[in-house]
Amino acid sequence: MDCSNIAEKAGDVINSTEFGILTTIDSNGHPQSRAMANVGTDEDMTVYFITARDSTKCAHIAANPKVSVFWYLTDGWRQAHLKGEAKVTDDRSLRQRFWSHDYQKYFPGGVDDPTYVLIVIKPEKLAYASSMESTPECADF
Repeated sequence: MDCSNIAEKAGDVINSTEFGILTTIDSNGHPQSRAMANVGTDEDMTVYFITARDSTKCAHIAANPKVSVFWYLTDGWRQAHLKGEAKVTDDRSLRQRFWSHDYQKYFPGGVDDPTYVLIVIKPEKLAYASSMESTPECADF
């Protein structure tokens, strides 16, 4: 399957939505999902989210880095679903790349706030569907 074609279609969905639904696995082995504000996606479909270092999702990722993210648009029910491996980073260049002054209320120390971290998700599988009736197109990374 043409990975770039699926990534382009899925990227259109991702970039047209405000939130993705990030699912991690809790300490009891149960999925836990939550809405996360979209902050960035690279051409290789690496996904970035901003969070606090002491958040529950960071603890989940430390114990089990396997995650999934789901985005959808209600116009025609287009959807993208990414499965991958996540890590939490305080890499300075990424913190600067994704910093917005809107985050100041959560991270009063600004870009150097020690609690400000990013979740970086490297894709393993990507699926895209253009309607409720369509069979998802899938790509492995």
